[in-house]
Amino acid sequence: MSLYIGISVIIIGYWFILREEAGVSTPIRSYLRVNLWLNSQMASHFLIPFLIFQMPVFHRTDSTFYWGTLVLMVITYLVFFKLIVEGLFDWLKLELPVNSLPAALRNKFVAATEPLAREEKIKIHIAKEGLYNAVAFYPKKKIVMGIDLVKNLEIDELSAILMHEFGHLNDKKVLPAVVRSNYIADLLLLFALILFQIGTSHFTILALLLLLVAIYFAFSRTSRLRQKGEFIADKYVKDSGQEAHASLISALEKLHSMNAIDKDFCKKGNVGHLDLDERKGMLSKGKFSSRRGTLRVLLTTFTVSMIVMIGFQFAYSRLFPSKTEQWRELHDEFHRQETDHQYDDAIATIKKALAFSTKHFGEHHRRTYVSLNDLTEAYMAAGKWDEAKIFAQRAKAVGEKLYLGRDAKYVRSVKNLAEIFYQQGNYLESADWFDAAVEIQKSLEDKKNRIANTLDWIASINTIQEDYDQAISNYYEMIELYRDSDQDQE
Repeated sequence: MSLYIGISVIIIGYWFILREEAGVSTPIRSYLRVNLWLNSQMASHFLIPFLIFQMPVFHRTDSTFYWGTLVLMVITYLVFFKLIVEGLFDWLKLELPVNSLPAALRNKFVAATEPLAREEKIKIHIAKEGLYNAVAFYPKKKIVMGIDLVKNLEIDELSAILMHEFGHLNDKKVLPAVVRSNYIADLLLLFALILFQIGTSHFTILALLLLLVAIYFAFSRTSRLRQKGEFIADKYVKDSGQEAHASLISALEKLHSMNAIDKDFCKKGNVGHLDLDERKGMLSKGKFSSRRGTLRVLLTTFTVSMIVMIGFQFAYSRLFPSKTEQWRELHDEFHRQETDHQYDDAIATIKKALAFSTKHFGEHHRRTYVSLNDLTEAYMAAGKWDEAKIFAQRAKAVGEKLYLGRDAKYVRSVKNLAEIFYQQGNYLESADWFDAAVEIQKSLEDKKNRIANTLDWIASINTIQEDYDQAISNYYEMIELYRDSDQDQE
């Protein structure tokens, strides 16, 4: 939906330009409908990043690919392309029946189209107002032309335009290559965005390279192939007769005027079409030769695409925050309140975050685990040890499920539970949990200052229990770890 809103804004903006520069009288609603359909073909390729942003396919914590999500994404893309792009013309009721045309326009259309439609078995459809062009659909042998062309072009010019479009459909080499190039670009874009989700430096560099290649296929290569396709279609018209070619040039000049584009529009934007001077020059030489700065355009497109993607992702995340972002916002608010010692407010906020995480991510999820530990520590800071104990035990159970009891993240819930028993005077239970924590830390070769902190708690319990020999031993080990930690930092 957001994608189509953005496209609609662009189309409406262009309508205002056409109204001023070309004197277009088409109602804005009609212009929007027909061009929304036309631009759906381009929009379908941008569906991939939209899906990636909303349907993550890689879990960083346990390095797991969500293959089901990936398959669903591909199916969604294919269904979207098939139903929306191909079916939108009918759903928006854009076709204008030939029989509904005034007699003069109907006769002109029939005179221009009947020979080609009869001989080549092509379906030629008329679109309602707003389409100042004709479009060929491969491989269906279908041509859609706007009613504005029928109104403003002569019969021989209409025939030339249709012959040009048939030249595209008759192209068995370049047009299929355009389709392949688009699919390759889509596939590369999909892999690039998945690698961005993995997030490590090596994969990020690889993702940028894949993104550059995807942009090459989507823009530079596809644009050049389309330019070559235009030359082939023009040559098809010229080969049929010099008069037909002259009519084509005349018709294209009128289309340029109707669409309010200047003579160098295609060259300036490296559009997949040819300007009139390029068409004439190539046909006079009899071969395709484009002198556009491909490398410069590629790098410019890559830079602009990155800026647009980053800007879009930022804007989209602000307007339509994901579940993860909503959870993070609650946690950020919690940490601000906790820093300001607003413990009652902090507890209320982190409870919301916990309920949100449990509902949307499930009980055994790392975000739920983080929320449980934060809530535990908020109750501990407020001196509410009984409440803290309930959530500490729940956090430990979730941590065991997530990390199998052998991860540095799991130590957090174990130490919280140990400290709660310590504050409640249950030193035997507390010592058992601190011992379990230090054992995990040593096995994982955790940071020395963290191990030393746990040993400090154990030595404190030893002192309370009057086990002074063990307390001294733990203090010595703790001091040695702190000393080694300082040396490592130096």
